[in-house]
Amino acid sequence: MTRRFLMFLVLAVILCPAWGQQALAHEQTPALDYVILTHLHNGHIGSLAGVKKVSRNGAYRLTGITEVAEYVPIRMVIDQAWPDYNYPNPLATEAIKNYRAFLDWQAQHNGLRVERILPGRSDQIVLRRSAAKYPSFQVRNIAANG
Repeated sequence: MTRRFLMFLVLAVILCPAWGQQALAHEQTPALDYVILTHLHNGHIGSLAGVKKVSRNGAYRLTGITEVAEYVPIRMVIDQAWPDYNYPNPLATEAIKNYRAFLDWQAQHNGLRVERILPGRSDQIVLRRSAAKYPSFQVRNIAANG
């Protein structure tokens, strides 16, 4: 996949999960290798206001990233606060609780890996396919939590 297509695909999955699922259908095992949540805002993890849809497993409500994962499996989530979610202060909103229920269920039942984003590292996000074709490809986070 080209970088442009991949960025388009991620946006498409967020805006229309069913289309993202269709776009990945050519993959042998369609999935997003990484989802990076730079901050835990309702625009990313989802707002629960008026949300009635529940995951197939019943463990969390479907909104934001939790809904994306209902259509397209996610292999790894990297966010700013895992595993304690206490910076800058304890994060305990209903949306955070729903997001954490999603992470817990997915980790226990689908093998989801979750990591805190680590500034300065270039080995946290690596190519999962055709890495030899792109030996200089690198993703490096330069800051976290402010």
